[in-house]
Amino acid sequence: MGTMNINTSVLVVSITLILLVCASTANEVCKIKEQKLTCQYDIPNKIPPGLTEVCVENHKDIDLTRNSFSDPSWKSILTLEIYQNKEKTNSIFVHDTAFIELDSLNVLGIHTHGFSMGAIRGSHILRGLENITKLDFSGCVNLDSDFVRSSLMQDGKFTKLRTLNLNEVNTNFGSKFIKFSQQFTNMIINKRIENLNFRKTMIAFQPFNQKTYSQLLHLDLSEISYSLLSKPDDVLFPLQRFLKNLKSLNISRIFPLFWRGENLRFSNIHCTDCTEVHRLLALNLFYIENIYANDILSDIEIPVEVINSTFNLTCRMNLRVLEFRGNNVRRIQGTTIHWPDPNFLRYLDLTDNKLRFLSPNFSRGLSNLKTVLLGENQLSEMSSPELIDLIANCVSLEKLVLDRNGFSYLAESIFLHNKLLTYLSLKGNLLRQVTFATKHLKHLQYLDLANNLIHILDEQSMNRLNVLMRFQTNFCIKLETNPLECSCKSASFVEWMNKHLVYKLDHGAALNCTLEGNVVNINDKTVAKTKFMCVKTLVYASISFTAVVVIAISTVLFITVSRFLKRRRTTDQVETFLRNYRGNQVKEKFVCFLSYSNTDSDVAIEHIYKNLNETFKEITGLESDTVCIDERHFRAGAEIVAEIMRCVSDSSVIAFVVSRSFCQSNWCCLEIKEAYEQHKPIVLIFCEEVDENEMSAHLKQMFQRYTRAKLVKQGEDVNVQPGGWEGLCESIILLASRQYAENKTQ
Repeated sequence: MGTMNINTSVLVVSITLILLVCASTANEVCKIKEQKLTCQYDIPNKIPPGLTEVCVENHKDIDLTRNSFSDPSWKSILTLEIYQNKEKTNSIFVHDTAFIELDSLNVLGIHTHGFSMGAIRGSHILRGLENITKLDFSGCVNLDSDFVRSSLMQDGKFTKLRTLNLNEVNTNFGSKFIKFSQQFTNMIINKRIENLNFRKTMIAFQPFNQKTYSQLLHLDLSEISYSLLSKPDDVLFPLQRFLKNLKSLNISRIFPLFWRGENLRFSNIHCTDCTEVHRLLALNLFYIENIYANDILSDIEIPVEVINSTFNLTCRMNLRVLEFRGNNVRRIQGTTIHWPDPNFLRYLDLTDNKLRFLSPNFSRGLSNLKTVLLGENQLSEMSSPELIDLIANCVSLEKLVLDRNGFSYLAESIFLHNKLLTYLSLKGNLLRQVTFATKHLKHLQYLDLANNLIHILDEQSMNRLNVLMRFQTNFCIKLETNPLECSCKSASFVEWMNKHLVYKLDHGAALNCTLEGNVVNINDKTVAKTKFMCVKTLVYASISFTAVVVIAISTVLFITVSRFLKRRRTTDQVETFLRNYRGNQVKEKFVCFLSYSNTDSDVAIEHIYKNLNETFKEITGLESDTVCIDERHFRAGAEIVAEIMRCVSDSSVIAFVVSRSFCQSNWCCLEIKEAYEQHKPIVLIFCEEVDENEMSAHLKQMFQRYTRAKLVKQGEDVNVQPGGWEGLCESIILLASRQYAENKTQ
């Protein structure tokens, strides 16, 4: 009987202990990971040994008192973070000296809507936190920041405090802002704060007078709502001194009040002295290393344009990182920026500005740039030579992003000067082939061609990618979301992808292609099917051999007749042009406009003009001038530019007398540009050997595309090859007749 009573007593005691333990942990659901304790709902009374960090999530209503952290186990805690529940209904109230036992704490973070500190100002809320390095009250929308300021000034020295986060603070007070005032700046200086964050907070900037620099290194003002309680200069110039040591500034998604409503189109502005850029100086931007100014101009109605301007930024500048995303900057054209030397800028982000033109002179002097992000723009509207010059200036470039710019073609030499590139992203464009040279890109490790218009890569494109793979064994290329085609025509391309494993996505899935109307993965089976399609095609071809022979004979006859008719149409076209030209029914007054350098005027006038004019007279039967030349047909007293435009417009074909001096003449370059823009047929007549490197970008393109002739001396006479003067004139008339026919059909 006694034994039974003892057993019963033991059982009762055990059950009681279990109930007590369960009751004590019911409000604390805690998990341990490494040195971190994460609890739900409540702050634990005791901390298991070996931990240094406590995180409380979804807290209930909490009153923090001195007894909350009185257990000696809290002495080892270096970080304490408390987070709001999802409903954001519970609150935290901190009493006097609540943290006095946490003298080892380095980081204190409280993030809740219902957070308040002390009953009256002057309470010793933060007393005891002498080892604190970071205070984070982000998300405390009802917190009165004056309590924080007064507590920091009165509760201790806080000599180790370096970071103060007040993100999304005071946002529930309506018109009540954090006051960026004399008292606030005194606190920042006194406590030697280095990192100050105000993201999504309401701030009232008041005039203040500081004779001492702050120690602020990083300032985050992104997405703030703010007001200026004085004139802008009364705030900006004191800030210049206060922020003298600032290294990083984030002003993303705020719109400067003093710019609101202004037309931000700048034309013919020339700042030759860097001290003329007043507002940059006022914000101390010449000394800051990292500037993040994204979306600050995104809501303006008229896009930002900077046209034909000059800015001297050669004053001391420490800028290393510049982010200027989403600011509706449409054009920076004909504009030169003089950057300081040495220049420290390493990172430039102009993503999502819808940029249509970025002047090559903008990047001149930025030879130390490592990263350039130009995605989400419209730079395909720039000409190839201009785009080449823009990128060529960045000779130290390692990462380049040109996503979603509408590129359908990239010139072969576009990356010729960027030999240090390791990362190149071209996704989201309209590319069909790899048209740019790769043999100099020995360091390239990543190439993103995803989401273009690639159906089949030709042999040249595959060879260019093979070169990159030989340079880097870990080379990665992205081809996903292209309309890849699996067919007999693409069999070699499909086999190439399967062999080189370039089709693997980040998550390991195979790339897809379209095979006979079905979407399939690219693998060994798909390669076999595409090869079989070629065999099947060969069988069908053998069966249809007789029909092919018949078709071939018919085709030969058709081609013969077509060529005859084409020659006949060409003859009719030329005759129609000559007939209408003789009858003054052609819009152009002259068959040809002869452009030359003054240095070559003797050759141009005495030989070329004379022979062309006489030969044209024989062909047309007209005695009037058919060749336009500046010496005879430019109107006296008229502007040269206007006369060039008029004469080019009044001529059916433009003939350029090309020499070294021609390549160096600004007027000749203007005539080339005008002919190019008016879409005139062009003939190049070389009076001497000219190296391609001496030609302008437009002239190089013409050299590769248009009809060329060469002057040769035959005794005392000068002739032209091939075809002589008669052949050259016939070619010019043929070009004129084609242009005339095209204009009539439009």
